[in-house]
Amino acid sequence: DELRTLINLKQNNIDYFIDFIEDMKCVYNPNLNKIYNIKLRDYQKDILKKFNNDRFLSILSSRQMGISLSTSIYLMKYILCNVDKQILILSDKKQTSIEHLNKFKEIYYSLPFYLKPGVLAWNDGSIKFDNGCTIKCDTFKNNIPVGYTIHFLILLEPLYLEDKKIFKLFNN
Repeated sequence: DELRTLINLKQNNIDYFIDFIEDMKCVYNPNLNKIYNIKLRDYQKDILKKFNNDRFLSILSSRQMGISLSTSIYLMKYILCNVDKQILILSDKKQTSIEHLNKFKEIYYSLPFYLKPGVLAWNDGSIKFDNGCTIKCDTFKNNIPVGYTIHFLILLEPLYLEDKKIFKLFNN
């Protein structure tokens, strides 16, 4: 079973990964004091498939639609299936990026041991794994990170980003 799971994840089988995540107990509800399974809605499954198949993806949605959970789930798949990749989560406030990273951490805690990449650094605003993948949180409010190789960028609330900073971000 463990070997089959590893093979399916490495083969980039997104449908298998979606089923795997839905079967895994990985979300803690502090109000009920229990861990429960994620039940993804159809549009969340579509988002995961689009993340997997498209190079660029822009999501416009209302609040409380589970988009941050969907992106955190895909980040987990990205970390499990790749090596030496740099992920950057940018928002107008660093705390917003950190909250997004914390959702990822909840899912990581619940992964079976045989799937977890080893952790070299586990901080409030970053995680470094032994497979070479790194997740960093930053803000675009004052400075745009320059000189940092980014393989996967999550830009939260880009409406707060000024036009000139968008050009600076993508020109680096």
